[in-house]
Amino acid sequence: MAYLAGSVVRRQLRIFFLDWQGAQVATIAPIYSVPIFPTGNERVDLAPVIKNAVRKSDVDALMIFLERPGGADLSESDHAWTAELREVSLATGVPLRAVLVSHRTGVRCVEPDDYER
Repeated sequence: MAYLAGSVVRRQLRIFFLDWQGAQVATIAPIYSVPIFPTGNERVDLAPVIKNAVRKSDVDALMIFLERPGGADLSESDHAWTAELREVSLATGVPLRAVLVSHRTGVRCVEPDDYER
């Protein structure tokens, strides 16, 4: 995962699909050019991507990297995305193991308490 840290050039999501042991399933779904906030006309519907992966593989959980320019402090956009990702997880029935924010100097794990702000 370290290769994702510190080299952010654009906003994107990377969805890592995990099996029942927490090991990464071979599929990684990158979603490029995600909007700053997960609402409005540019909204990205992640549920079909997740449902399709579950149908094709042995997916039991999700780990999601939100890559974006900027520093380690969580922004309102980060909070909005983590809340949206939690909602998608609940809607698809696939547990959200972790949300990680990749920024210009590293990677920050977002705590579950921050999902609801």
